[in-house]
Amino acid sequence: MQLQIAKAAGYLAMPPGLLILGGIAALLLARRAPRLGGWLGAAVLALAYFLSIRPGAELLLTPLETRYEALERIPPTAEAIVVLGGGQIPDSPEYGGAVAGDATLQRTRYAAQLARGNGLPVFTTGGLPLGRGAPTGRLMADILVHDYGFPPGRIQAETGSRNTREHVTNLKALLDGRERVVLVTTAWHMPRSMATFAAGDLDPVAAPTDFHEGFGEPYHWLDFLPTAGFLEMSGNAAHEYLGLLYYRVRGWV
Repeated sequence: MQLQIAKAAGYLAMPPGLLILGGIAALLLARRAPRLGGWLGAAVLALAYFLSIRPGAELLLTPLETRYEALERIPPTAEAIVVLGGGQIPDSPEYGGAVAGDATLQRTRYAAQLARGNGLPVFTTGGLPLGRGAPTGRLMADILVHDYGFPPGRIQAETGSRNTREHVTNLKALLDGRERVVLVTTAWHMPRSMATFAAGDLDPVAAPTDFHEGFGEPYHWLDFLPTAGFLEMSGNAAHEYLGLLYYRVRGWV
């Protein structure tokens, strides 16, 4: 229940929840102070527009995605590959159960690419954040074995973690003394992941994936039209900034 309350608070502190709360506040304020309520409403609309266009999403995401460059090669000192879960579809009717979500699939695919040509063990990590579906770590392990052909003995799944910090604490027992790990996660999630793994006395090597295509290129007039896709990107960035702040306040990074 505590985790669900924390997630609910996070949803309301990020777009679109934050924008909806701002709109409600503007409507309520307008009843007593019409001018002030109007200004607040205009500010909420302006923020909604900014977060829903490419310049806004790019401004927020670029510092996160450019913190660590794409990995050119696995260092010879690496002792393991660790891939973090990134969500799932708890009940997919065409598959008859839980399946990996888009971010999880991207991370697993890149982990498989990195694991080719070497004998490093691969650790997948992720549990049941909302108590539904199947452990994300198990879903990723099954993909690596059944879809990519890795021997089951080479893949170890951690299935109890619900957030980035628990990835670290739960993995340490499975790693059995290994510290130099190649860390695979989405590019915008990498800064918090690297900081959390380093704070957990591990020595991570960043292997980011799923970069957003087109950032840094000249703008087109279509980039200034609001879309749900850009709003989602802005929401992901806001989630990471809030997560970094929360982890620092808690002393986890």
